[in-house]
Amino acid sequence: MFKVGALVGLLCLSSASFGQGAVAPGVEAVVSGGYWEANGRAGRYRVIVMNHGFEHVTSRAFVEWLADSKDGEPSIIATAEPKPFADIPASYTVQMKFIAKGKVQIIFSGVIPHQPTQKLRSVVLAEMPGQVTVMTANPLVQPTRQKPRAADQER
Repeated sequence: MFKVGALVGLLCLSSASFGQGAVAPGVEAVVSGGYWEANGRAGRYRVIVMNHGFEHVTSRAFVEWLADSKDGEPSIIATAEPKPFADIPASYTVQMKFIAKGKVQIIFSGVIPHQPTQKLRSVVLAEMPGQVTVMTANPLVQPTRQKPRAADQER
């Protein structure tokens, strides 16, 4: 399984020769926003979409809960990998919509690589750290609730 540390490492590869940060080539999009509070901590949500492949591109998404800190550097306290289209390999984009404090909708729009005319749409609800619920109107996928894994909880 993809570790949180590895994900952060992929996102912020340092480039010593330029003195700048670089984003890993597989990162297609990063969207952040919303606001959550839990267990005396608070922060924002971030969604990272990674693409794999060349001719038939497939995507993976990671939802992170970033906690604010006094030194200004946020920390990742939980991460979840929602499966917006179950086990159907798909290439997709995301949008985030603020619903209320402690709740955002993540809207996935995509296609099946081998069937590009088959459009997919799914909505994922992110709430408390590590908690996502996949809700969709797409007939190919049934709604599922994913519980956080122990390894992804606050350390």
